[in-house]
Amino acid sequence: GAKTEKEQALAVFRWMRRWTMFTDGKPPAERGRPVLDELKILHVYGAHWCDGRALCMENLWRAHGGRAVKLYVPEGYTMAAVFWTDDDGVGRWHQLHCSRGWYLYDREGRFVAGPDQIGADLSLMFRPSRTGPPRSGFPPRPWNWSRSRSRMRTSAW
Repeated sequence: GAKTEKEQALAVFRWMRRWTMFTDGKPPAERGRPVLDELKILHVYGAHWCDGRALCMENLWRAHGGRAVKLYVPEGYTMAAVFWTDDDGVGRWHQLHCSRGWYLYDREGRFVAGPDQIGADLSLMFRPSRTGPPRSGFPPRPWNWSRSRSRMRTSAW
């Protein structure tokens, strides 16, 4: 079992990815509108694009008692930022690509990088410290992310 917050967050991330699929840009719809209910995404449709999968990760981690937000790029791309306390005892935000299944480590390879770190050091995407470069799903202009106010519960940021 996952013992640290990082292990727990990454287990939730892998579980969410295992039980949902990425669509071709056409999310499931009801009455002509995209489904944005994480319970329906997980239990009825099982698929969504980046926004729906980030919504699932955000709310799964919140249900676990953590803090999470969706990150938007003005061009319409979405990822999740999840907060946990790392092994050094410092709480940090960490960016997870829910649709393509990747995350990056900081330059030293110690911690999963957050959106501020990736925006400040774009080489993390092209010359990562611990993992290979992401094969797909590079976010457009990662320095231009903004937080999303989810329709759920309270703002976590």
